[in-house]
Amino acid sequence: MIPQLKFQSPLSLATQTFLKALAAHAFSGDIEQDPAQRLVMSTDNSVYQILPQAVLFPRQADDIQKIFMLATDVNFKTISFAVRGGGTGTNGQSLCSGIIIDCSRYMNAIKEINLAEQWVVVESGVVLDQLNKYLKKLGYFFPVIISTGNRATLAGMANTNACGKGSTYYGRMSDHVLALSAVLSDGTVLQSRVFSKNEVTTLKQEHSRAAEIIRQIDESVLSNQDAIRALYPELVRTVTGYTLAEVYDAEQQHFNLNAILLGSEGTLAAITELKLKILPLPVYKLLLVVQYADFHAALCDGYEFTELKPTAIEAIDEKILALAKSDILFPVVAPFIINDHAEVGALSLIEFVADSVVGLQKIENQIIQFVKQHPASSRLSYVVTRQVEEMQHLWELRKKSVGLLGRYHIDDKVPISGVEDTLVPPRQLAAFITDFRKILDELKLSYGMFGHVDAGCIHVRPAFDLSNPENEALYFRVITKVEALVRRYGGILWGEHGKGFRSQFSADVFGEKLFAELCKIKKVFDPDNRLNPGKIAVPSGVPGEIVAIDAPSRRGEFNREIDPKWRQHFHIAMLCNGNGACFNFDDHEMICPSYKVTRDRVHSPKGRANLLREWLRLLSLRQPPMTRTSDYSHEVYRAMQGCLGCRSCATECPVQVDISAVKAEFLALYHTRYRRTLRDRLTARSERMAYWQSKIPRFSNFVLGNDVTRFVFKWCLGLEGLPKISYPSMKQLLKKTSFTIKNKPKRVVLLPDWVTVFYDAPVFAASHQLFKKLGFEVVLPDWFENGKTWHVKGYLKQFQKIAEKNTEWLCRFSDGGIPIVGIDPSITLTYRHEYPRYVPQAKQLHVLLPQEFLANQEIVLKNNRSDQPIVLLMHCTEKTSSQLLQEAWIQLFKKFGIHLTIVNTGCCGMAGIYGHEREHRDYSRQLFYMSWMEHLQRDAIVLATGFSCRSQIRRFTQYEVSHPLQFLLDLMPS
Repeated sequence: MIPQLKFQSPLSLATQTFLKALAAHAFSGDIEQDPAQRLVMSTDNSVYQILPQAVLFPRQADDIQKIFMLATDVNFKTISFAVRGGGTGTNGQSLCSGIIIDCSRYMNAIKEINLAEQWVVVESGVVLDQLNKYLKKLGYFFPVIISTGNRATLAGMANTNACGKGSTYYGRMSDHVLALSAVLSDGTVLQSRVFSKNEVTTLKQEHSRAAEIIRQIDESVLSNQDAIRALYPELVRTVTGYTLAEVYDAEQQHFNLNAILLGSEGTLAAITELKLKILPLPVYKLLLVVQYADFHAALCDGYEFTELKPTAIEAIDEKILALAKSDILFPVVAPFIINDHAEVGALSLIEFVADSVVGLQKIENQIIQFVKQHPASSRLSYVVTRQVEEMQHLWELRKKSVGLLGRYHIDDKVPISGVEDTLVPPRQLAAFITDFRKILDELKLSYGMFGHVDAGCIHVRPAFDLSNPENEALYFRVITKVEALVRRYGGILWGEHGKGFRSQFSADVFGEKLFAELCKIKKVFDPDNRLNPGKIAVPSGVPGEIVAIDAPSRRGEFNREIDPKWRQHFHIAMLCNGNGACFNFDDHEMICPSYKVTRDRVHSPKGRANLLREWLRLLSLRQPPMTRTSDYSHEVYRAMQGCLGCRSCATECPVQVDISAVKAEFLALYHTRYRRTLRDRLTARSERMAYWQSKIPRFSNFVLGNDVTRFVFKWCLGLEGLPKISYPSMKQLLKKTSFTIKNKPKRVVLLPDWVTVFYDAPVFAASHQLFKKLGFEVVLPDWFENGKTWHVKGYLKQFQKIAEKNTEWLCRFSDGGIPIVGIDPSITLTYRHEYPRYVPQAKQLHVLLPQEFLANQEIVLKNNRSDQPIVLLMHCTEKTSSQLLQEAWIQLFKKFGIHLTIVNTGCCGMAGIYGHEREHRDYSRQLFYMSWMEHLQRDAIVLATGFSCRSQIRRFTQYEVSHPLQFLLDLMPS
């Protein structure tokens, strides 16, 4: 039995009083102070872990004013604040021991757009990809492209002055922010934009906070012109963090206040609104893909290609290319990264845009001519593509680079940020990386490299085990060494991702005189040092200092308190590096449905992994007994109960944190202390119950369908909308469809999964008939329990027993060379995903989905149907399991002479038992309407592979959707 656990980090009296007062001041947002919310906000994508006192989610800019105005009370002077965006920072930029202000939950509206003048106004919590999805319909885009664009907020990007792919062509955030609204630490609203010289002269005479700020900036810039101009003149990106060099234009006729706020990392003000410059979408693009023998060659040759003025030059090293082979994307990018004649050591992606087809052809001719005139022995091959899908897939590979690298781990060492955004003059890049490698190689560190060759910025993540004190010390030593190296090359350590806790190097970078000016600017904006203190600068004359890079608490410190046996047992949760990919805003992407529908980061894979790690730490500390009601285990339990079990995190999370697996392990332990509910007991046994119900289908359906039973199930068990048992049964349907096969058939085992056999018998009968019509002898075993429901509810001993029995039995078919096919994706993939974790022999099993088997058979049939579009909606677990499963459906339909379109959707919201649980009904409905309903309304024949998905469609609509095998059977000649 596990012990009761206490989360020991109470709120300060000042914070408690502040939160009560804020609630009384008509604050319209959410005030969160429970352990779960605080823990989720304690990490980002860096090595640090700093527990905040509370988290505030404002609904509007007025709420942020109320926060800061209340905080001016003398009783609250000790409270500090940090504004948080998407939580993707790599250096602790938004981590804070005070109060976190998160605008992403509610302040995410696109407020105004003017296409004639090419600008848009957004709230601070709008996500980059959310904006670009909106703009794409209008033929425009916001050109600051970063790999975390599906969860990074625009205010967060403004606070780091973000940039990424194409920065040398399109620029960074500061090149596209026309104006912004921000709230100062006393609640004053500051309107920032570019002012004319005359406006500045007038403003400087006023008595206001804005006037004070402009006077100080004006003085700091004009009195230090030579020092500012001398600051890294060869870099293609400016040194961010109160960017003095961009305040005045060359003629000193325009004063840009935005330049100081952009890149300030929330240390000066809280940005609430942004006016952004947008551009027309480039219509004509091509991508040059170059294979190299090694990464050094890619860097040297890549710099040569800058002569052609591409929009972007990106390079990926051999480590990431090797890791890509295990990714769901690999099958579609393999032709570009595999070379039959040589080992590919690096890949370059070089993008060009044009305003016409003629212009694009001209560029392609220039590329061919350039390659001929600049031969390189280490350039293995190159190809030019204009195919939109191919380009999208290759850029997706580049976006995934950091995530792929995160999957690499050996001896508990994992690649970690810290030195990943060094910036040097591009012509120096190859030489700099050579010396960088020497530092890492001498210390025997593993690492991967990728990044922006055109900008002189390569992302490098060496692998460390930060739960090991010696390795942790080495981590900080490497940062210091690299910082010294990069300055020797005329570069900077923070070329892209902001300073955060690397601010200790600021004084050396800016020099004593300019750094003193930064401190004066911090003083005029935030005189009491309450906004994200200890980063970038400290207010002049105010107690406090820049936080040393190794001073804040770190995840490794907490992890080393976890007993090694628990770390090993829950190693999947330990993999989470805080990258935040599970905060993906897009309704049409799988990961993560529970976060999408709640907008609560606790209900995300990262949130659950964070909570679980703390649970393991508390388990390891062996605390004294305490009261049941305050047991921290309940926090973890509540978070796990919101998980749908779709397994999208198992593949779409960059480091593959499979929460469904972790959830089952947690529940098994949690219920050693706490009794299981009757609902969970029934759910675990639902396969067996369905079997017995199928013996008396009409009576069973009558009992379960009457009002009294439904009332009891809903209000006593918390279950509703349960499916009916099929009648006629599967056996009755098969008797009606029997016929003789003329030719000698090949044999195939068709597994009778419980959801299809007992609840959707027509689908199973159609599948059986299709296989026979295609010339197969179908071996049909009696129904047997798969065990998935036991696993879902954490009955792991029972699940393992079932899995062992089934594995031994099914291996007889596998060993005999007879293919085994299952129909429902969720049940069939259990043999592939869950069985091997508990039964090593199950790795030898090859239970196929129907499309995997049939796509490899010789089938040639003519399609006599109309040309009406055919759309397939795939089950979550199936779609995210492998790209090959999608391709197999397309190939199978092609054999029938049909073009099949597989559309992108999120989860349908059913996910097995989740959609039937009363407390999840509204969330289930919302998820369905997010991305499924629109496809059902298309002028097309819609098919769906999952039983739960088809059930959800029947539940919320009048549509009747077939399984794809039913559709194919209808095409077969009678």
